[in-house]
Amino acid sequence: MKRTTRRRIAAFALTTMLATNTLSGMVMPASAASVVTLASTSATKPATPSGVKVSVSYPSKTKATIKVSWNKVSGASGYQVMTGGNSKMTVDDATYTTTGKSKSLSYTRSKKAFTRYFKVRAYKTVKGKKVYGSWSAVKSVSVAKKKS
Repeated sequence: MKRTTRRRIAAFALTTMLATNTLSGMVMPASAASVVTLASTSATKPATPSGVKVSVSYPSKTKATIKVSWNKVSGASGYQVMTGGNSKMTVDDATYTTTGKSKSLSYTRSKKAFTRYFKVRAYKTVKGKKVYGSWSAVKSVSVAKKKS
């Protein structure tokens, strides 16, 4: 049996024991203890960002700048912004990560007309791992082609 298959079986057995509370009195290796601590951090997810707004400006004849902004989430280490070409984020999607106290992201494109969709979520760092909150509602913006 491959090593990865054995690890997956062991991880499945451990999560089953965690779900049924059959771990009491057992001696666990250090790798299993880290799985237990990661499972207990899921309750500390950050809140969903509120007040997500998307605006567009035209700083020049050839560029359109989209600004995505949101309200600060208490205890968040940073934010992740996903953008896509449709509301389900399955076409031309990309993810941008901001850190610290940033509450906005600017996105610049050429003068071509397009519609973009955005959603935001907060994350916090717990024991060196990023714990993500839920995504906000999807917001869209339509950029008109600039006349030269």
